Amino acid sequence: MRRIACLAGLLALAACNTSPNPKLEREVQAALADMKVPEHSAFPSLNAETVDILSRAVPTLTKHRAALEAADKALLAQAAVELANRAAGQGGPEAAGWPGHRVSSGLALAQRRGLALDPREWLIPPAQAQGLDVSGVNSAISGVAGASLLGGIADSVSGSGSYESVIEGKGGERALISVVSESDGTVSASVSSNVDIPVLGLQADAKTTFITKSLCPDASGRVEFTIRLNQAGKAGTSGAASYDSSIQAEVVLSVNDNAELADQQIHTRYSRKAAGSKGGTAIAGEADWRSDGGKFMLDAHRPGERNGGSAEAMETSAAAAALALAAGAAVGAERHWQNGHCVRIKARSPGRVDPKAQSSIPVMVVATDGTGEVPAKVTATLSGGASIDPTVIAKSPGTIVHTAPDAKKAEMSIRLDAVSRRGKATETLRLNISEGAYSITGGAGDFEGSGTICDLAKPFTVEGSGVKVTFTPSSAQGGSYRYSGSISGFRLSGTGTYTVQYDGEVATGVVATGPGSVGTSAGMVRGAGDEQYELSPVHNANCG
Repeated sequence: MRRIACLAGLLALAACNTSPNPKLEREVQAALADMKVPEHSAFPSLNAETVDILSRAVPTLTKHRAALEAADKALLAQAAVELANRAAGQGGPEAAGWPGHRVSSGLALAQRRGLALDPREWLIPPAQAQGLDVSGVNSAISGVAGASLLGGIADSVSGSGSYESVIEGKGGERALISVVSESDGTVSASVSSNVDIPVLGLQADAKTTFITKSLCPDASGRVEFTIRLNQAGKAGTSGAASYDSSIQAEVVLSVNDNAELADQQIHTRYSRKAAGSKGGTAIAGEADWRSDGGKFMLDAHRPGERNGGSAEAMETSAAAAALALAAGAAVGAERHWQNGHCVRIKARSPGRVDPKAQSSIPVMVVATDGTGEVPAKVTATLSGGASIDPTVIAKSPGTIVHTAPDAKKAEMSIRLDAVSRRGKATETLRLNISEGAYSITGGAGDFEGSGTICDLAKPFTVEGSGVKVTFTPSSAQGGSYRYSGSISGFRLSGTGTYTVQYDGEVATGVVATGPGSVGTSAGMVRGAGDEQYELSPVHNANCG
């Protein structure tokens, strides 16, 4: 189940919960009520939000808001695109220190599979609160974005190394990308932003950091990460108005056999300071939250500094922001393991089949990190007839048997959906019945042969130049071959294996590889090589 539309239920409190601070618990709940996290989040302009906050004390900032908003969006969009490109293995090897890529997982896999991956929509700029009170939805969206892009990097790199990139704006804004991969597999990814406009007396800094070894659940269904959001802003003569905030969540998630988020343990830390011409407020504290069945309960509250007349309201805001940051990151993490990043299905379509033919299809689910097989429930859905059995493999690996319809022509597909503690995956196998045969031509060196293939799953031959090649398929994808004959008086023989090449469901060629021998006056000469054959569909072939 995707936790996107509404986090209100996720953050609801159990009626029977005995809280160490019932008032704070109720107020955090109220602050986050009806909070919605969109599927894709557009960039909010955080420098503009800084102006909104700080202009209460420095009104002259207001007229610069539109320009700062445009600059903020453009700068952090560049940073997000660069991060996604690097995670996908793009941008060239000249980025010294960028860790190696696991090309079969993470963001690179997402892009190859065409999943929705637009970092300009996913990454909420890490300047999230350059003066902004981030309680509620903005903090939650920052969590979603942090897990989706920054956290996802952990599953797309391998080895140790570090990478930094600076992006400069035209109006005093600046962004820094940083990725550090440790030898133990821990990856820390961050994006920070800075605005420094002396003529306005404006400075703003913010940094979002995500630390994890992987957003893919381990064999027990466990995921661990830390997400942190640091913010600061000041404006006016000698920094007349200022704001400083730090929130952090250390999160442990448990995933059930249906690849759903089942349990959360969250330890939050928060501190905030705000000052203006009328004085200041400062608070700090820690809170532990847990969820079971979607409801959060406050297990522990450890208040720290509390100064100023609005300290109680500020603490509620900070505690809510920290929990929302964690809850949003959990949504992003769940999207990651549910969208094919962490496991994949290994199954091969039989391709072209005969009417009423039965085809056995082995099905296996494996982890994308190369750690091997994953026991998963696999559901098979057939489109196009006639039948498959079973429709559910309770625990992979297993085998599905497809029975083709009694028809001269048919298009069929089998959709496989796998769920497990380690994630979700989907694969579609396409099959067809057709009357079309193939002509085959090709060879190697002085040998050029041709023939007709009525069924790629049945033996066929190629003859020419005094040589006959017999192909014996193990499936429509390939098998073994043997040849013998003579060219220009020299006796030839050999064996090997071959593979059929496809463009979608249409076979386009055969590549055969293996050892052979040539009889000469000096004796037998042995060697190895490849033969290349082209396949072309033909109609009305003499196939009986």
